[in-house]
Amino acid sequence: MTRAIALLRGINVGGHNKLPMADLRSLFADLGCDHVATYIQSGNVVFDTSAAELRTLASRATARIEATFGLQVPVQTRTSKELLKMVAVHPFAGAPGEEKLRNIMFLETKPTAKMLAVFEPNCSFGETFELIGRELHVFHPKGQAKTKFTHTYVERVFQTASTTRNMRTVNKLLEMIDSVH
Repeated sequence: MTRAIALLRGINVGGHNKLPMADLRSLFADLGCDHVATYIQSGNVVFDTSAAELRTLASRATARIEATFGLQVPVQTRTSKELLKMVAVHPFAGAPGEEKLRNIMFLETKPTAKMLAVFEPNCSFGETFELIGRELHVFHPKGQAKTKFTHTYVERVFQTASTTRNMRTVNKLLEMIDSVH
């Protein structure tokens, strides 16, 4: 069995795309996952599954959420090993300020060098980023209120789905991964 996470984008935000966590846990259990747990209402799921099942889980979960709840919600998965590596190489771990200023933007596919060249000049407000694999690590020293690193912008330039978690959430997911099930 593989310990993994699923990250859903855009659920339970501002009263839109309501998806109760109990229903989300049941959905993942119905998809063959074991030891399913969720963290906060924004679509963070920790579970065990086989490596073979994990390869198609994101697309199956996306389809099931649409069929069951009528919501078009992108779902991405990562293994616990991938998440541990992300945190280990996070370039802004020692940056000043709260964990909410340091984010990891999870991308469905890795952008090309040409896409990254278009993206880079649009940094704003002292923000810095580093692309490591399929993850865009971002530091927002002045907060995110006026950031250009929106999902709309990122998805248009990189031509892939994205979802973001701040380091407080990422660290909590790591704790959940390490917890005894």
